[in-house]
Amino acid sequence: MSQVLNILVCDQNQTFFRYFRKTFPEFSFSFFLNVKEDISSFEEFDHIIFIQEGPVEEYMMFFKQFEEKISIIFGIYSRKPIPAKYEINESSHVKLLYMLETKIEISRELKKYFGVIVL
Repeated sequence: MSQVLNILVCDQNQTFFRYFRKTFPEFSFSFFLNVKEDISSFEEFDHIIFIQEGPVEEYMMFFKQFEEKISIIFGIYSRKPIPAKYEINESSHVKLLYMLETKIEISRELKKYFGVIVL
């Protein structure tokens, strides 16, 4: 029996949120827009898929607060390394997802991330 995952998607224009709901109907996705202002109820989620919309430094407080408590999948639009000063590294709690890949590649990566927990 697989675990039902409760996943929060922070995606300003909801493009990936709608795609994830369609591609992974077995999971429960919730949409949240303003991650910088209201972060009080995030602990109820198993994963957060965070699609970067602005500069990384705007979200550092968010990552520092939740990086050890919730698995965060950080969707970025560049293959350039995130500068070391931000201290965002892939770990068991933080995964990087490259959003310029095809939707099929993005789905494969998410299946790998979710598969570790759901199997």
